[in-house]
Amino acid sequence: MKMKQRFLSLMLTVILCVSMIPSIAFAESTTPYYLALGDSITTGYGLDDASTECFTVLLADQIGAELENKVADGYTSEDVLADLESGDLDSSIASADLITITLGGNDLMDVFYQSVADVYNDTYNDDMTVEDIKEVLASPTSNLTVAMRLLNIVNSDDFVEYLESSEDLVQATETFTDNLKAIISYLRTENASNVILVETQYNPYLWIGDDYANITAAFQVGVDALNNAIIGAASSGFTVADVATAFANSEENLCNADSSLSSLNFDFHPNADGHKVIAEVMADAYENAAAQSDPQDDTEDNNSSDSQGDSQDNNNDNTEDDSQDDTQDSSQNTNNDSQNDAQNSSQDTSNDTQDDSQSNTSGKTEKSIKLNKSTAKMYTGSKLTLTATVTGISGNVTFSSSNTKVATVTQKGVVKAKKPVQQRSRLR
Repeated sequence: MKMKQRFLSLMLTVILCVSMIPSIAFAESTTPYYLALGDSITTGYGLDDASTECFTVLLADQIGAELENKVADGYTSEDVLADLESGDLDSSIASADLITITLGGNDLMDVFYQSVADVYNDTYNDDMTVEDIKEVLASPTSNLTVAMRLLNIVNSDDFVEYLESSEDLVQATETFTDNLKAIISYLRTENASNVILVETQYNPYLWIGDDYANITAAFQVGVDALNNAIIGAASSGFTVADVATAFANSEENLCNADSSLSSLNFDFHPNADGHKVIAEVMADAYENAAAQSDPQDDTEDNNSSDSQGDSQDNNNDNTEDDSQDDTQDSSQNTNNDSQNDAQNSSQDTSNDTQDDSQSNTSGKTEKSIKLNKSTAKMYTGSKLTLTATVTGISGNVTFSSSNTKVATVTQKGVVKAKKPVQQRSRLR
């Protein structure tokens, strides 16, 4: 009987020691997959070398992502929605950790061009089409007389008021809003957890000078309508990347438009500096969205994959407790005894064995260190916070990274991924 009691005491001691071993967390750094959708802003139209200057390339490089472009010049929200509904992009969407969208400019530019054509034809008794207007504005020096007439029309108080009261602008904005929500709904159906960034539309004529203030004002009417629609639709499942504000705060010309007669140019696309600003805004928005998603990921992990680990821990604890009870029962050569019988039986043992048995059975002195996450998938620049639950152990919990080039961790448990690798950095 004494031998069995000593064996029981030794077994309980081993179990207690094992429960004091800290949990280990792994931060897995992988290469994010970045899918770009949209129009000519995303294609890098007007750049000398879009392969190196486009914001998508700059952004992918900044966050260490693999880039796939599924964009086209002149695309409207209807075009992008049609591409999605074809199903050809489903696998790319499902794999994407980040999706950026530049849309809306072409939706409203058609209204703008039609408005200019209507006013021009009424004023000069002409029959210019939208395509004619586009051609002249694309190359003003090719027909300078018409270009200056168009410039005078757009740079007038009457045209600003014309746009402000335009029913066509209202209808185009409503159609864009519906299409954007449908696009986000489709993307979320295929991938519910990635980061989707939608860029606000900038005013390309902020830097053409006070002499053309009404042109800036006329475009601002459309820009405001479009951005209000984007911000209003954000609740459908995306993050707004506020490029418009970043452009408005810049003293440097970030677009190709130039009002000087020697190089008259109405191109509304961003220049290389503009693309740098867009990349910076997108990178900040991505990092913030990823950081905000960490608590959600933690909750989901705790409710799913990590809860499995907790369940296993609980099962192990229950198994250990049950094993203790069974061992106690066996030590008294009894069968099918209740836990109370085991506790009563353990009272006949020495004081040390009695204390160990009762403390483990009641859980009052259980010693353990548990982390809120045991594994995490992280991307360059993303962060998560580890928290340790300490039971029955005195002292402070410290964190350290085995490879600070891959991931760092502060003493408050904030982990930041540094760069993508194929190995794992172990955090202790």
